[in-house]
Amino acid sequence: MARLVGGDFAEERPETQMSQEFKGWYEPIARARMVENKQRDPADPLFPRYMSDSLGFGHGILFPEPSAPLTIKITKLPGNQIPDFLGIGTVSDKIKAKVEEIEPNVHQFLPLEVEMPDGGFTQKRYWIWCNMNMLDTLVLDKSNGVQPYYFNREKWPNYFEYEEISGSKPIWALEKSLITGKARWVDYKLGRDFFSDQFAKWLDAEGIKGWEAGDFAAQRATIIEV
Repeated sequence: MARLVGGDFAEERPETQMSQEFKGWYEPIARARMVENKQRDPADPLFPRYMSDSLGFGHGILFPEPSAPLTIKITKLPGNQIPDFLGIGTVSDKIKAKVEEIEPNVHQFLPLEVEMPDGGFTQKRYWIWCNMNMLDTLVLDKSNGVQPYYFNREKWPNYFEYEEISGSKPIWALEKSLITGKARWVDYKLGRDFFSDQFAKWLDAEGIKGWEAGDFAAQRATIIEV
């Protein structure tokens, strides 16, 4: 079954910081995107649920390619191992290769250089993973414990997302035909980030951790594919 993405933080992660050059490239683009997204129709999957009120790489929209690799610095490194996930959107060459094997030429990966606390750079290559899959996958009549929620029915009568019914343990039935062959997607009406069964099983087999929603979130919903 598909798996929820969230980062369980069971293992302490390195703490990182953007370089000034990274900030100088990123912040003007992100702010312009915030303005653009606020003008979208609410029926658009890219309506600003994720990107209008805070800076972030978000989902579904390509970023312009930087003229040089972006740089982050590890300011604190617990242990002596640098994980393959520095964050859900910051991944190693190994993860990028697997994603592109599953979904060739779908997602965007921006090159990233990772500076160590001592000023050297990692030999392992990293990338910013911009997810391009924004999907509406929930099959409501086969799900349980969720209902449509209209946050402004007068202004947007056809726009809704899904919310949990109080006191229930939801079952999310996801449309299998929409997610087959995917590595990752965001269900924009559930407001959830998913990895496919295929990709999650590969991560498990490789011992790659630090990406899955923790026990509390996982216990709150059962995922099935129909």
